[in-house]
Amino acid sequence: MPQDLHAHRIELVDTLSGAFLSEAARADPAGAIGWERWPTVGDLLRHVGEVYAWVTEVLTSGEKVELEHGSAASDGDAVTEFADRRTALLAALRELDPDRPCWTLDRDEPRTGFWARRMVFETLRHLADLRDAGRRAWEAPTELAPEDWADGIDEFLEVFLARARKRLDVLPGVVALEATDGRWRWTIDAGWDVAHGGDRADATVAATAADLALLLWERADPFDEPERFHREGDDAVLNALVAAPIHV
Repeated sequence: MPQDLHAHRIELVDTLSGAFLSEAARADPAGAIGWERWPTVGDLLRHVGEVYAWVTEVLTSGEKVELEHGSAASDGDAVTEFADRRTALLAALRELDPDRPCWTLDRDEPRTGFWARRMVFETLRHLADLRDAGRRAWEAPTELAPEDWADGIDEFLEVFLARARKRLDVLPGVVALEATDGRWRWTIDAGWDVAHGGDRADATVAATAADLALLLWERADPFDEPERFHREGDDAVLNALVAAPIHV
C-alpha cells in the first residue's frame, strides 16, 4: 500500500474522530439519534468507542477478535473512555506497517492498512449521525474531499456489498450511481456485479459523491429528497437497491 495514501487515511481518522469526540463531549448524552441500535448520543458514543477498541485489538493481534457490545461506562465516563480508545487506535494505526498481515473484513485485503480506510468511513457515518441528531435529514460532513467520498463508495461496494451479495435478491435491472462533483460512475447489474463506468442502466441516480455514500449507508433517500438526487429511468430498480439489506 502506498505510504502516502495510508498516512492520508490515518490523518482523516484523526480529524474525524477528533471532531466526533469534541462534539459528543458538548452534546446532551440523552439527545436522540435516529437508529434503534443506538437511540441516544451516549449510546452512539459508546458504540463507536467499542468499535475502536475492537479494531485496536485486531490490529495488535493480527487475528480475528469478537466485537463486544454493551460498554458499562456511564454517560459521564463515556467521553473519557472514548478519548482513551481513540488514542490507542491512532497509535496502532501509526505504528504498524500497513502491509503487515492482519485479519480483516475483506479476504482479498488481509493487511493492517485495510483498517485505516475502514475507520475513516466508520467514523464519518457516525459523525453524520451525531451532527444530525434530532434533525429530519443527514447532511454530509464537509471534512472530506469528493475523492475521499468516492473512496467511501468504493469501500462499501468492495467490502459490504461483496459480503452481502449471496443473500441478496437479484436486482430487476442495472443501477448506475453517478457523482456530479467528479468523473465517477458505478454500475451495479442484476447479479450485484459492480463496474466503474458503464453506459447502460435501467435506473440512474445522480448526486454528489458524499450524498451517494449517504444513500448507500441508509442515511439519505433519493425518493424523499429530490433536491439532492436526480433520478432517471425505472424507479422500481433504484428502489430495489435502496431497500436491499446490504449493510446489516
